[in-house]
Amino acid sequence: MDPVFKASILTSTLEGFKMLTLTMAKRLRMFEILGKYVSPKTSKEIAESAGYRENYVTQLLDTMVTFKYINYDVQDKTYFLPIEHREVLNQESWPLKWLEIVPLFSAAQPELEKIFKVDGPTALPEAMNDAMQPWLNEHWGFDEPGEDYVKQLVDSMPELKNKLEAGIQVLDVGCGWGGLGGAFAKLYPKSTLYGIDLEGIDIAKKNNADIKNAIFSVADCTKLDPSWSDKFDYVYIRNVLHFVPPKSLDSSIQEIYRVLKPGGTFSLIQFNHKEIGPNKGDIFVCCGGAIGMYAYHGSEDACLGGTEETSKEGSKEEEYKMEDLSSDMPDMARSGKCPLVHEDRVLKAADFKNLQFIPIAFDQEHIHMTFSKL
Repeated sequence: MDPVFKASILTSTLEGFKMLTLTMAKRLRMFEILGKYVSPKTSKEIAESAGYRENYVTQLLDTMVTFKYINYDVQDKTYFLPIEHREVLNQESWPLKWLEIVPLFSAAQPELEKIFKVDGPTALPEAMNDAMQPWLNEHWGFDEPGEDYVKQLVDSMPELKNKLEAGIQVLDVGCGWGGLGGAFAKLYPKSTLYGIDLEGIDIAKKNNADIKNAIFSVADCTKLDPSWSDKFDYVYIRNVLHFVPPKSLDSSIQEIYRVLKPGGTFSLIQFNHKEIGPNKGDIFVCCGGAIGMYAYHGSEDACLGGTEETSKEGSKEEEYKMEDLSSDMPDMARSGKCPLVHEDRVLKAADFKNLQFIPIAFDQEHIHMTFSKL
């Protein structure tokens, strides 16, 4: 037995109890209550001011003392939230806001376990999925790339840069909160940016309310607007296609091809690691994996790739596998860190040509492939 590994598992388990304590304290607004006091208070005083039962308040306070979140005076039997802890232990602080998802994930776990089974459901119940969306919309995706990212991306494609400066039609598939799309529109005011997604559109509109050449709307990437055929000079999709159900993937690619103008460019940007090896020990990847496991199974009635009914339209039954890339591809694409959606899948699904791998200077975590419509 490895004692170091055993200790790490024990630590992780104990940290889980800390998380539960913090979550309970936040939901009861205990830190807000304690933060109003300028002097230490007894558990009775704290309970009465909050309208809670003293015995439960005492137990919660004592637990927070053992975790060193708050102070306790043994002689006076009083509790106090240190001034230096109040900025972090604030109802609206970033660490505590993330705890809001804990009860929702806990409630979803029995349903998620059913999804693992071959004969189980393929998505969480609609109500459960809906309950998670406000938190996901507000807190997950906060690191959306902005203007610096767009500049690096466009600088790697000089022809596109000239077109954007002159004025073209651009489509952002899976725009999320509109961070990337808004940056495109702001940097290239002569161009028009269309951003589509199934969720978060209200946030995207709010975030880009002052940008007049950005249009955000709800749309399913497997069934885009029929009037959009040959409409866009540039279409890009970043970290989205892996959310599309496999049977709907071809439909999504075919729709992107349909709305792209002849001579237009399609950028597919996605995580550069198909294998977990390069991500070992990365705490943010761990968090992302856990959140994705709970939150991105869509719902029974809707998902990024459409409903069960629409996902069958235009799809191929053939199962595509993540094959090794050929030896003439860039090192980053054949080093065992392949993209989640193989470029062969894109080329087979639609009549795209001129596949290129174009690195984005400071973004080594993603791979960027471009395709042309002749």
